[in-house]
Amino acid sequence: MPIGYYLKKADNLLTAGIHQIHKEFGISRLHWQAMHFMHESGSLNPEKLKKVLKEFAEPDELDTVLADLMSRGWIFQNKRLIMNSPNKRN
Repeated sequence: MPIGYYLKKADNLLTAGIHQIHKEFGISRLHWQAMHFMHESGSLNPEKLKKVLKEFAEPDELDTVLADLMSRGWIFQNKRLIMNSPNKRN
């Protein structure tokens, strides 16, 4: 088999595994992408997050994801989006 076959097979297996992990937490890949970027940034303006993730989601889709994360208490917004980390000291 050509190398492309094995690369695609590996990609499919990784994607399926990641999807299963997200499913166990009741989140989507977009949820994870938003939380990961917020974690890396510390805090950020929602518009910057929309700009960064524009290739992955429309602004209204990201608004829905952010509202869901806020309703879970995983993030909060006080002018900027901030990860809710009880173990993190400010």
